[in-house]
Amino acid sequence: MRSAPPDLVVSVNRTTSLYLDLLRLLAAVGVFLGHANFSWFSVGLNVFPDLGHELVVLFFFLSGYVVADATLGKNRGPRDYAAARLSRLYSVVLPALVLTAAARWAGSALRPEVYAGFERGHEGVRWALSAVFCQEVWFLSSSPPTNAPLWSLGYEFWFYALFGCWVFVRRTAARVACVAVVVLLAGPKLMLLLPVWLMGVAAWRAREAFAPTRGIARVGFVAASVATCSLAASSWTWPGGAAAVAPWFYSGRWLSDWALGAAIALQVLCLAPAWPELAVPGWIERPVRWGAALTFSLYAFHYPLLVFAGAVLPYDKGNALHVAAVLALVLLAIGALWFVTERQRGWWRARFAALIARVAPEGART
Repeated sequence: MRSAPPDLVVSVNRTTSLYLDLLRLLAAVGVFLGHANFSWFSVGLNVFPDLGHELVVLFFFLSGYVVADATLGKNRGPRDYAAARLSRLYSVVLPALVLTAAARWAGSALRPEVYAGFERGHEGVRWALSAVFCQEVWFLSSSPPTNAPLWSLGYEFWFYALFGCWVFVRRTAARVACVAVVVLLAGPKLMLLLPVWLMGVAAWRAREAFAPTRGIARVGFVAASVATCSLAASSWTWPGGAAAVAPWFYSGRWLSDWALGAAIALQVLCLAPAWPELAVPGWIERPVRWGAALTFSLYAFHYPLLVFAGAVLPYDKGNALHVAAVLALVLLAIGALWFVTERQRGWWRARFAALIARVAPEGART
């Protein structure tokens, strides 16, 4: 296992890099455990607070930071950027859709009454939209019901597209036109959460210029950490209230999400100047790095596996030991899937690079 995640390059301070990996790992595990609270999987256990939406906001910030680092810190051009982003998404999303469909087919055959509760209609359309990251455009919210977390990837794709247009299209008029087309295709709902992603980009760009004294940085880190936890745990969801409600769905809390993103940004910015020479033992760093490498697979694969396990496995949903054993089984399955999907990202990247070279030869102007 390499010592740094594949999207994170050496321009990021090692302490910050490890902290980003820790945040990513905690967010993925939090989403996983939060969904394990649902009544179709466990009853009365409450193994983790319901912070799913806030944890996805954290993912958006981390994505902006890491993509800025991988792109601006090591700029290899638009074709490499497109191959990197598409391989990052499709190495997991396509297997996740296949897994979701297979688990739904098998689960419906074994326990049709359970899967009937997930019926939302237009299943084929939902799979097709998710395969091209259009499940959240404009006022849609159409991820497969047995893999609801895929909604966030319908945001990520368009954020990648906007960033690529802005960075790689050289002529101003063409850049503005390109961005306008992407915004028009994506719709206003997705743009409401774009500022959180851009806060990640801004935090990366500001990391070298931001040079407070060590004392001020430590106070800032503690204050930002308290603000982050308070915002995540509070009931402040202005202006949209509960997420997943039409017409704005997961963008309805945009203002409170911006506040949470800003608190996370300050926290990350303050970390390196607060503890510039922090030494982390290898026995801590290695598991964090290893776990962070699996987070995308954990995020994309866990929901259909939890639904399937909850539907077909004969365990006591009110027994903590039974639930823990099934969770461990699901994690083992995700690890096996990671090995044959996300870990093979290099293969996907080579295929996309070859396809892009055919469609947009090196001499094409941007």
